[in-house]
Amino acid sequence: GAVAQVQREFEDVFYSNWAPPVGLGEELQCVVTFAVNPSGRVEKVEIVQPSGVLAYDMSIKTTLWKVKAPARLWGKQATIT
Repeated sequence: GAVAQVQREFEDVFYSNWAPPVGLGEELQCVVTFAVNPSGRVEKVEIVQPSGVLAYDMSIKTTLWKVKAPARLWGKQATIT
């Protein structure tokens, strides 16, 4: 549906800007929820399922604060895995 498409668009933006910490395995996973303000900036980032490696989790949060969300997410909440 439309929600899944917007989620994929955001994930494409996120993953094209994110560089996981060197040396950490691809098996790590972190679930993060966040809000997108009316100008497309991510805010209120909350790690709901940490990976267990702080550097990994913080790299995700830092990237989220840097990227601009697709317009269809502005003013909404989302989750990224």
